[in-house]
Amino acid sequence: MNIIKFEDAKLPAYLTSGVSLDINKEVVRGSAFPTMSIKGMKFTINRDGVKTIITKPDDPDEVAQNLQVVFVRANLHAKTFYMKRYSEGESDNTRPDCYSFDGVAPSPNAVNPQAKKCALCPNNQWGSRSGDDGESKGKACQDNARIAVSAPDKVDPILLRVPPKSLKPLRETLKLIAARKLPYNSAVIRIGFDREAPSPVLTFKPVGLLDERGYNAVHEAYESELVRAIVGLDDEGYGAVEVAKPTSTIDTSEIDAAITARDATKKAASRVSADDLDDMAELADLAPKPAPKPAPAKPVKHVTEDDLDGFDEPPKAAKPAKAKPAEKKPSSGSDLLSGLEDLLGSTDD
Repeated sequence: MNIIKFEDAKLPAYLTSGVSLDINKEVVRGSAFPTMSIKGMKFTINRDGVKTIITKPDDPDEVAQNLQVVFVRANLHAKTFYMKRYSEGESDNTRPDCYSFDGVAPSPNAVNPQAKKCALCPNNQWGSRSGDDGESKGKACQDNARIAVSAPDKVDPILLRVPPKSLKPLRETLKLIAARKLPYNSAVIRIGFDREAPSPVLTFKPVGLLDERGYNAVHEAYESELVRAIVGLDDEGYGAVEVAKPTSTIDTSEIDAAITARDATKKAASRVSADDLDDMAELADLAPKPAPKPAPAKPVKHVTEDDLDGFDEPPKAAKPAKAKPAEKKPSSGSDLLSGLEDLLGSTDD
């Protein structure tokens, strides 16, 4: 058997056409990148199955309460769903049953997708997640961010999953950096914990800017294969070691119920109070009202000459009437006498 040298630039024809590279996905992404956990309010790096708690630089026996990192690249649209209850803030390499990197649809590599679209999934509706007290709290499918973080002085991307309750301070920090017209991966950010929160909630604060050399290194890593895989842009797997067992997916009736619940929520949001209706009525009185529509014309009836019998002709335009001469009648003697009496006023004279 002739063995071809691995370093040969020219590959044989049988390896350049018709060969599937899908088998590489099974081994390349298994544990391709390290992750950072925040469980127990401690920063713990899991690299190739070895967990290391980050301590203070000047005191190896004291757990670090904050870190200074740079965000090489961030994705704020990720979603994860676990059939088994998953503690918020936990970042162990347990693969979720269903997940999405764009917040629109489950990943084609999800082992147990729950719906075709995230918007229609019952697990993505508010109130679908039950708390320890049995009451509904939030969503069973949790929104989260995937950030490739690194030390400022050496680019070594690590996955940091930001849990739902930490998304608001994260967005506020990114807005603050954008307001200064800076790329977010040029800032050095201090990450810590909210000590008053019962579960891990991260805090973020910009504390500096990278120098030119540091920024160029981060900028070069931004489009690297590793960083794209960390944030989920090249979805060839979840980068997990343990694989959850598939369970039955949600049937159509449950999806229909979710759609009905969503529509009911929209209707409830559109309701107004009685005071709002009074205000609307006052505005309606002040608004110009449309002119009334003219009454429909009645149909014209055609009449015949017989219908006109017994009716006078319609009056014509009035013209100045000419005085008609009095009609002369034959006069009698008594008429003459009565006319003289009228002129004289008395008949006794």
